[in-house]
Amino acid sequence: MLLEIPERNLPEETVLNPERSVQIELTNHEILNVNLFMEMPQERSRVSVYFNFSPESIYLCGKEKDFILNKSFVFSVRDLDL
Repeated sequence: MLLEIPERNLPEETVLNPERSVQIELTNHEILNVNLFMEMPQERSRVSVYFNFSPESIYLCGKEKDFILNKSFVFSVRDLDL
């Protein structure tokens, strides 16, 4: 479901993409307040579109630790930047 990453491990070019703050509720009702770097065209810049077109596992950046999340365990996603 969720793998904790002890230290940030992102390619340098990834952090140049727009960063979005999101709240993710998992199917076990756990809530994650994290950031993600979205590489999407401007017309597809909504978080919901990103989740539909991203791979099955996504990298999320937390304040203290990062995660790799299997999207099949996502119940809901809310864009906190709106």
